[in-house]
Amino acid sequence: MPICNSCGKTFNIDKKPGGLLFSHPKTVKKAVLVKKYHICQECEKKIISGFRKR
Repeated sequence: MPICNSCGKTFNIDKKPGGLLFSHPKTVKKAVLVKKYHICQECEKKIISGFRKR
């Protein structure tokens, strides 16, 4: 079971799949690894609620 990188709790991806966040560098001058973060559904809802609706 993955650990949420936001709250630190484990979650079951079969019952309540969360999301994946990827961080990209602001400027790319050479090949850089992209970081991947797991987030649970509760944290995903908090993050999405902060976006402005059109």
